[in-house]
Amino acid sequence: MGTYSEKKFPAFIVKPGNVMAFKEIRRGDPDPAPDQIHLKRNWWLDFDGNGFTIQDRIHGTMSQQWNLAMNPPGILGRVSVDGTDQLITSQGKDQKPGVELRRGKLDLVAESRYEASTGRIPAVGWDHDFQSVSGSLNLPPGWRLLIAGGVDVMPGTWFQRWTLLDLFLALIISLTILKLWNWRWGLLALVTLAITYHEPGSPRIVWLNLLAASALLKFLPDGWIKRMAGVWRVASIVTLLVIAIPFMVQQVRWGVYPQLETHGTGRWFSSGRSLDATLEAEKVMAPRPAPKKRKASKVKMPLESSGVMQQKLDYRKEQAVFVQDPNALIQTGPGLPNWKWRSFAMKWNGPVIKDQQVRLWLLSPIANLILGIVRVLFLAILIFGLIDLKRWKINVGSFSSSAVLLCIL
Repeated sequence: MGTYSEKKFPAFIVKPGNVMAFKEIRRGDPDPAPDQIHLKRNWWLDFDGNGFTIQDRIHGTMSQQWNLAMNPPGILGRVSVDGTDQLITSQGKDQKPGVELRRGKLDLVAESRYEASTGRIPAVGWDHDFQSVSGSLNLPPGWRLLIAGGVDVMPGTWFQRWTLLDLFLALIISLTILKLWNWRWGLLALVTLAITYHEPGSPRIVWLNLLAASALLKFLPDGWIKRMAGVWRVASIVTLLVIAIPFMVQQVRWGVYPQLETHGTGRWFSSGRSLDATLEAEKVMAPRPAPKKRKASKVKMPLESSGVMQQKLDYRKEQAVFVQDPNALIQTGPGLPNWKWRSFAMKWNGPVIKDQQVRLWLLSPIANLILGIVRVLFLAILIFGLIDLKRWKINVGSFSSSAVLLCIL
């Protein structure tokens, strides 16, 4: 008989009385795939601006880490996994509040509080990196967002609303006033346009009509064309006053009563869940009648069936380790607001690490009230200076009926 010229597997000589022992080096996959989790985070700023209420929705796959904890200064209040509230415990050597995860596929909803400086807030808040992060920022009445740092995409801020066309029009209007009047009026016009241009109902294009008519009156010789330009200027002044007066009244009203702003209103609770969530929780927590006990009937089982039942019981005992204690006191959290005035979408284009922060520049209701009064004051001074009846004095009686009819048509 021939012999094998190649050994495919290791061979050992075991003599009688020898013992072979196995040493456990590692358990499970030694090189698991990285965690792939995604976060959708919603912020609600407090009415006094001293903190945020946050709701997180996390989904994805956990392969390496089997717990999820929140970094300070975040205060974790409630966590739900797969629709079931979980007990918040201390995780890791740093004793951070979090929950244990028993499944690779993650579907988690959490509510937390952030009671610290609103200038810099954590982008994710959790002690974990995320593949993608998105969400929204909700501001109460009277609060304005100038600019946000640390966010890739956040439309709607004051700084981002300025387009190249808006900057071009503001500079053209200011430079025209500088040429027709002086640099002081030009500077006042630039500041006035900067703080009023993107306010609802503010005068914009009417400035161009007024300035064009004023320039024609200054350089045109006497004649019917100049008279038509005078009618154009008077119509522009009337239009400017019709737009500016309601705008100024609205600015003062919104500054004193910011709840009147037309950016969407809703119900809210100062502390606690929304009404719908509260009613739903009451339904869940309502006592239910205990089921009637039935008398167990004794049934004789064959030996093989009893062995199968014993295996099922052993399996259930093993799985009971992963079941939450029914007598544990589950945290209910701070509750979520149910209002919406100013909302800003937030999105990051790539992965977000756990240490990344967001910088918000906010204007408080008091600052907005002062700014509203400044808008009204500057706009009134600018309109009074541009009308300048003494400088642009025109004999209205000299207008011919044909020129007035032509301008009206």
